[in-house]
Amino acid sequence: MGSRHEDEPLVTVGVPTYNRAKTVRNAIESVLNQDYANIELVISDDASTDGTQAVCEGFARQDERIKYIRQDQNLGMSANFQAVLKEAEGEFFMWLSDDDWLDRAYLNHCVEFLRAHPDYVLASGRMRHDGEDGSHHHTGPLLDFAQERGSDRVVSYFGQAGPNDDVLYGVIRRQVLLRTHEIRNTLGGDWLMVASVLFMGKTHTVADAIGYRRAGGASKTYKNLVRVFGIPKYIARIPYIHLAPIAFRDIVYESPAYAALRRTSRIWLAVRVCAILLRLEARGHWRRLHEFATEALARILQRARA
Repeated sequence: MGSRHEDEPLVTVGVPTYNRAKTVRNAIESVLNQDYANIELVISDDASTDGTQAVCEGFARQDERIKYIRQDQNLGMSANFQAVLKEAEGEFFMWLSDDDWLDRAYLNHCVEFLRAHPDYVLASGRMRHDGEDGSHHHTGPLLDFAQERGSDRVVSYFGQAGPNDDVLYGVIRRQVLLRTHEIRNTLGGDWLMVASVLFMGKTHTVADAIGYRRAGGASKTYKNLVRVFGIPKYIARIPYIHLAPIAFRDIVYESPAYAALRRTSRIWLAVRVCAILLRLEARGHWRRLHEFATEALARILQRARA
């Protein structure tokens, strides 16, 4: 335990897990070993059928900072993410995937920034993406969304070349999260939630806060996500087209985060976001067409030389 416990606001780290007995140990240990003292760790086990329960219960017996919950039946990814948030008591909150882990100073860096900048609602670190063999692939970019207008932050977020999920796993003021709706059980549902958080305040990527993400997780490809969410397979081919009408309804009618905007302003913001999503879809189709044409030409040339 650190020496500043009494001066530090409580931070809740939520780990939703399912059948990750081999990897959840690293996630848990990385939270318990933080050099930030005042933490609670909430784990929601989504009715795992492997040894996940035994691993989590073993840690919970040894450390009173852990709150372990085992669901009676499988809730699904989105509902399990919401389950850890519902149990959180901290002033600050972050999700941690059950196959990711954090450097010892991750929470300290992020909370220190948020306490020094009250107009910021989220501080994220940079996730280093590693291969199964331990090889280093790349570290996430430094993404700041610090525009004065919430609408501009939302548009900037969607305008990235595919919204970066490192932001989702940052440290967030919990009261801000409670003013959004639950993560939707659909492809891109997490993007909508992050966008609503960005509308309510600025975000910053702290360069010295480093986390680690294992290659091959559920979010590696759209096809994996379609399987996890149990939605039709064709959606993997048109992810942005699928998300566009959902985003429009979310911004115009459904999300409480945008309530401060007049209806006309909400419609205009939704139109801007949908235009970005459709542009990303078109870009993806052109890229796939180029790859197909390149591969076809290579095969033709190879046969001609044979």
